[in-house]
Amino acid sequence: RVQNDGIQNQIGNGNLVAVRAEGNAAMHNRN
Repeated sequence: RVQNDGIQNQIGNGNLVAVRAEGNAAMHNRN
């Protein structure tokens, strides 16, 4: 379970980073 939780956490963090990157790109494009 510990190893599986670690993998899930990494995937979740990766998704958050991707969403933030897309959001930042959208903000720059508006400006």
